[in-house]
Order: sequence, then structure tokens, then C-alpha cells
Amino acid sequence: MLTIVYENHEGPEGLRPAWGFSCFVQGFRRAVLFDTGGDGDVLLHNVSHLQIEPEQIDAVVLSHADWDHTGGLVALLGQSTDIAVFMPGVFPAKLKNTVHEQGAKLVETEEPVEVCEGITTTSVLHGPKPEQGLCLGTEAGPVLITGCAHPGIVEMAEAARKATGQPIHAAIGGFHLKDAWATDINFTIARLKELGIKHVGPCHCSGEEARRRMAETFGDDYLQVNLGTRVPVEPLMGSEQG
Repeated sequence: MLTIVYENHEGPEGLRPAWGFSCFVQGFRRAVLFDTGGDGDVLLHNVSHLQIEPEQIDAVVLSHADWDHTGGLVALLGQSTDIAVFMPGVFPAKLKNTVHEQGAKLVETEEPVEVCEGITTTSVLHGPKPEQGLCLGTEAGPVLITGCAHPGIVEMAEAARKATGQPIHAAIGGFHLKDAWATDINFTIARLKELGIKHVGPCHCSGEEARRRMAETFGDDYLQVNLGTRVPVEPLMGSEQG
């Protein structure tokens, strides 16, 4: 199950929307939080409201170093330090030191790294901002989660395909198309279709025009992703986390 715990698109009453992104992944060998949003208080409030305990989280994977994806990390580690934090090795030393100071385990990434059975990072793409995505092995095929996709959502999907050795079934997260021209959005949609991606769930920095156009193009295969959205996934290995 994927649960969007931090997002700027409003969700059910009681959750606090804010600029940023965080997604909780469960049902695998490890429960993983992908990104931590921009504000620790908001993150912890939303996690609690969604009946997720910080102690449930075994690992945090950070996509890139922007504040709206890393800002909740300190607050989270203040609740539980029995967490492994996976981040690109090019991240600022200050952020790495924060992990050490909080008593958590730091894992630096460059090439794809297995977080646990069925969950793998993509390689770190060195675009405008170094960034990695998260790949989930599911019965339907790999699912890609992106924070902002600064290097390009198409490039992130291609990296995910290379990391998993399979066509990507679905892509969810920030697609960074909020300032894109219509021609660029249409080109991106066409390329995602060419790559064989069946489902898309753009949110966060994807932009309303991109969300609208993708909803039109993908139809019933479009995923409306807002704060609090839950997306069922069936892990490939078919077993729950231990």
C-alpha cells in the first residue's frame, strides 16, 4: 500500500496540506518513507492522523536535497532513530551529519541500491539537481515513485526500467511540469506512453495543466493523487513485511 502523507493538494478533513511530498510504502519486508515533506510538525501530524506510527518506519529514502522533501527528517528521527536513511552521496554534508547526530544509519547511494526485497532505488540522475527515484516490485510490474523528477520524468522512468530490468507499470509523484509549455507536456505524455507506462499519478510539482492533460490521455488508468490518497500495490514476492 502507498499512502501520500505529505502533499500540497488537499485531502480528507483533518490532514494538513503543505508544499512538499512524502509517501509511505508498506506491505514489503521493510516499511519505507519516501521523502519527508518540508515541515516536521505537518509530517508528524499527518502520519498520526493516518494511523501510522513513526516506529513502524524502517527506512527513509530521500529523492533530492530540496527542503520540501527533506524538511521533516529531523522531526521524524526525533521520534525514532531505528531507521536507515538512504540518500544520494552528493547530498550536503550538513544533511548527512544530521542523520549521524540523530543516531540513525546513513546509506549513501549512487547506483541502484536494494532497500529490501522488492524495493530498489534508481541510480542517481545528475540533472539540474541530483535525484533518485524509488522502484517497487509489484505483481503488475515495477512502480516508480518520484519526488520532483528534476532530471525529467521520462529520464527517471528510463532509469527505473534500467534498475529493474522491466518496463515500468506505473509512475507516481512529482513530475516537475508546473512551468512546462503545453508542447513539452504533450511530448512527455507521448514518451511515457511509448515506454509502456499504464498508470500515472502526477502530484506535488506536476502542475494542474499536466494533471489535466494526463487525466484526459490516460482515462481510467489515471490516478488522482492528493494528500491522504492510498494506492493498493501487491508486492511481487507476495509476503508482508516481517
